Amino acid sequence: MKCGNFKVKARITKAKRLRTNWTFDMFSNWIERIVADPFSKLEGYIVNGNLWDKTDKNWLKCFHATRATKAGLKSLVEEVSFGVQQMIYSSIIHARNLAPGSLCNLCLTENLLLCPTKGLCSHRRNCKYHDSSQKKFRPCPSQICNAFWKKIGSFHRYSKPSWKNTKADQWCTNHWQVAKCFMPLEGYQDVSSFDDTDFNGIINFMINCTESQRCLSFNVASKPNVLYESRKIGRNLRHSPDLKVTDTDLASYFSTLNSLLTDSKYLASDSSAQEAVIKLNQLEKDANRTDAEYVHEYLQEVKATKKVVTLEILQFVKATVKFQSSH
Repeated sequence: MKCGNFKVKARITKAKRLRTNWTFDMFSNWIERIVADPFSKLEGYIVNGNLWDKTDKNWLKCFHATRATKAGLKSLVEEVSFGVQQMIYSSIIHARNLAPGSLCNLCLTENLLLCPTKGLCSHRRNCKYHDSSQKKFRPCPSQICNAFWKKIGSFHRYSKPSWKNTKADQWCTNHWQVAKCFMPLEGYQDVSSFDDTDFNGIINFMINCTESQRCLSFNVASKPNVLYESRKIGRNLRHSPDLKVTDTDLASYFSTLNSLLTDSKYLASDSSAQEAVIKLNQLEKDANRTDAEYVHEYLQEVKATKKVVTLEILQFVKATVKFQSSH
């Protein structure tokens, strides 16, 4: 090889949870309406090919900048994630003296995790994660997946892989199922490749997977650095209350993303990263683009952001509020 998250706050114990007469479905509908209002206004402007003012356009430009930056990180992330999956797989085959090509595709992720597992499931008698006989905890019959599980944890900077994201029956053959263990807990269960993973997921992989350090000149564990600042940019854009970015913040965001894409260890000489730097420069200068072209591209991004913001709010509230039964 050439070359470790939206933090979900700790679950409040059941006894300390706030209580409400609402059901969770009622609260979900209410939150969705609140979140939808500013996004819907922006979507209306996008459909009509108009923008509010310069700060609205800045917000859209920054979103496009994160997309371009993500594309520039593809070679690095694919190489690192594939390398980690292959290192783990090869070490298991060698350590257990198994025949080349040996694999297991019989184990679900649920089979490998004890019940309860902190941060994943907490009710042994009525667990919504281990909710069938096929999902109960059991050892891997080939002793491959249990070893894979341990080694994935050893590559995580904070020793907290996102097991909910991943499908253990594909660990031996699909490096992206391993990569998703290093992404935020929510929102990545259904993604299957680099291309359908968002900027936040990619940046979190680079932060949380310690093997990324091989490709970066700075110490990822030492904060602040451009990876943590890049993740903050994504969060600021997703949680902007008015969907605006000032000129000062825009300049800062573009500077940070450029610094990441030109890191000397790997990215400065990578063709994908170099192309992304060119796109950022063009975007920042509004080179050869009309407002109508800008807004057409961002419509899907705005819709996706609305879903992410709603999910993050509901995720935290569900952990801290006791709702009435809907029955």
